[in-house]
Amino acid sequence: FGLLLIYVSYLFFKRLLGEKKALYGAFILAIHPYLVRYSGQVLSESLATLLFTITVFFFYRGWVEEKGTYLGMSGCFLGLTYLTRPEYLVYYAPFALLLVGRKRFLHTLLFFLAFVFLALVYIMYLRLETGVWMISGKMIHSPFVPLSAAVTNIPAVIYHFLAAIFPPFLLLLLMGFRSVDVRFRTMSILLVIFHILSLSLVGHSTRRYSVEFVPFLALFVAEGIPVFLSFVGRFRYRVAVAFGVCILFVCLPLTQTISFHEGRGLQKSAGLFLLRNDPGSRIAARLPIESFYAKGSWINLEASCTNLQECNGLLDSLSSQGVKYMVLDDRITKGCPHIKDCLRGLPCIADFSDNKSYVRVYRLKNE
Repeated sequence: FGLLLIYVSYLFFKRLLGEKKALYGAFILAIHPYLVRYSGQVLSESLATLLFTITVFFFYRGWVEEKGTYLGMSGCFLGLTYLTRPEYLVYYAPFALLLVGRKRFLHTLLFFLAFVFLALVYIMYLRLETGVWMISGKMIHSPFVPLSAAVTNIPAVIYHFLAAIFPPFLLLLLMGFRSVDVRFRTMSILLVIFHILSLSLVGHSTRRYSVEFVPFLALFVAEGIPVFLSFVGRFRYRVAVAFGVCILFVCLPLTQTISFHEGRGLQKSAGLFLLRNDPGSRIAARLPIESFYAKGSWINLEASCTNLQECNGLLDSLSSQGVKYMVLDDRITKGCPHIKDCLRGLPCIADFSDNKSYVRVYRLKNE
């Protein structure tokens, strides 16, 4: 999907900016570290990013040219994106606001029809499986946080969003921001605002959840490259400076050849182990990965460990919440060193490890 993403983006950039700047944008997408990394992993991010990018490009064209066909296609692709990653449902709101703001109610209805046909079937399936109305099965594992906590989450979400854009590309984006059509700027700003607010409502945010914004924001970067080259042209040794910067950008993808989340595979193994032995159980862990694979519910162990420093208080709190299993990894051991003392006397029923990290499953004595 990575190559197809570059090609689709190039076609849109060429239509809006011209061939030269379109090549700049395609080059940026080809070397962006996080796009390179996730396109090589068996995750849903690569497909979701492609579908969301097509959604944005079709919507912009239909919105600007007032063509319902493109808006209908945009709604269809956003529905497919929702089926890939249900959290993308939130983006119907900013797109609808842009249409309603111009009093294009028929186009708004057309945009939503695709969701009715594509997403309603999935929502009905979740209703039959869980007995409640929900837009995603992940809501069981990662419930929304209180409003006060959401406000405090906003700075962290912004940090991860900016990190996903990547600092060198962010600098070029700022250089080219004013050169882009004001309507595209308005749409992009609104999407970013809804993205940050929606992520702040969940328990945790990482930069992988913001990677889908890189392709269409690369349009700003493509506009910023000529501005940067004009700035470099003021230097006496401008050729050497430009060559050095080019080498730096080309080498950036190499920084992602080292995985910083090797333990995720171990956490998946722990989740599958619990799925085989006790599916649907309540699990306390640093991340909801184990509970997702075990089809259970998640309790944030890191937050519980931070708030409750005494072992008795921690174990009593987890037991009162119906937690049956505690999953310990090397990351939470470093963040909460005293948790090891709390585990003495608890049976370790599974141990998954490699040369760098480990994941252990403990059974709580609350039965």
